[in-house]
Amino acid sequence: MLTRSNIFILLNFLILVIPVLVDFFNGLVFFVTGAEVSIGALYRVALLGLTLPFVFLVKNKFVKLWIGGMFFLFCVSFVIWNYFADFIELKTELEFLSRIMFPYFLLAYFLYLQENYLLKFDDIVKWLNLFGFIVGCFLVFSFVTGVGMKTYDDNSYGVKSFFIAVNDIGLCLLMCFAASMYRMLADFSAFKAIQAATCFIGLLVTGSRTGTAGAAAVMFFFLVVPIFYGRGNMNMSQVFKVSMLSIMLTGTMAIIKVAYDYIQEYPYMLEKFESMGEESARAHLEKAAQERIDDRPLILRVFGEGTYAFHKYVEIGNTGGKTYAKGKWVEQDIMDMIGSYGWVVGGMMLGFPVGCLVFLGFKFLTAGRKFRDMAFAVMIGLFCLHSFSAGHAINSPTVSTAIVVGYFFVVGYNKIHEDEKFMALAGI
Repeated sequence: MLTRSNIFILLNFLILVIPVLVDFFNGLVFFVTGAEVSIGALYRVALLGLTLPFVFLVKNKFVKLWIGGMFFLFCVSFVIWNYFADFIELKTELEFLSRIMFPYFLLAYFLYLQENYLLKFDDIVKWLNLFGFIVGCFLVFSFVTGVGMKTYDDNSYGVKSFFIAVNDIGLCLLMCFAASMYRMLADFSAFKAIQAATCFIGLLVTGSRTGTAGAAAVMFFFLVVPIFYGRGNMNMSQVFKVSMLSIMLTGTMAIIKVAYDYIQEYPYMLEKFESMGEESARAHLEKAAQERIDDRPLILRVFGEGTYAFHKYVEIGNTGGKTYAKGKWVEQDIMDMIGSYGWVVGGMMLGFPVGCLVFLGFKFLTAGRKFRDMAFAVMIGLFCLHSFSAGHAINSPTVSTAIVVGYFFVVGYNKIHEDEKFMALAGI
């Protein structure tokens, strides 16, 4: 029977699980035919349409004001671009704005469910873990069988299965891994452990710096932190916890040793890992972007000049000599957002995840230093770190699937805890 509750469960599945299958199929079509298709983009446009009504239905005034304010200021900025920007293309601007606004629409939808007691926080984390598990399975399958696309062609052992955007799916899987580790440690089960392990191995087999270094860092973090927490935060005995962490540490060291041996066999990969911490590979793009930001009039610094105009200037200032249909992106969100949208709208785009991270840091320090607060601060911190250093975050619809869970935890923080206390008292 198709009840109201079942309809929302189906929609949750469409938002948090089906996108990974859509992206996989999109990449498979590209791999087989060589044709660039937009199945993933069309699917997310449909999700935008499905979740748009909840922007108006949700009672949370903060989210309504944030979404409405961002859209209104974008419209003001667009009018200014028409007078002051050298290049302008409405279709391109609407396309990229919709990508950036996508997680806020999803957030409004999840908050509406929460307000109407149709969603528990553990449910949304469970769906996200399933998303990460499926991604990890695809990556491991491609690594074992050799069926799929290489991350760096023949210069690496890494695979990206049939996911075209390895940086996007890598960041998404990294955040899923952090959420999986939290869920496994908070209330252990064999299947949760398998999900976390699959995410971990999936990240390593991408052969990317984000996947390999990020997976190792997150794993070691979650190996150390449990030492400081008892049964109030982790539902396991001390003996079981020590045994489990010992096995995890041994397994992790063995797997990382295998990955290290693989890296040694590929000079290109070795060079990429050795260059970590040195000058950014995008230094020439960052220089061209900064020069454009510094040289333009004050009004364009405040309101930006649009993604098309700004990235055309980056293309012109880039010494590579290539031309791009929509200009050259710096692939560093702080440059791309401030360059495109200026201090006002760009600041809002960058400020939201940073504000969420600060909020959780404050809650962690003042509200009992809960393990869950720390875990989701790590998740959002990974998003911010990748956003400010390598991009592929704020304007990625793929990453939206993961980061919206972090946003939901922050914006719905008080009600999540109120509902959980009520259910505990009611014995639900």
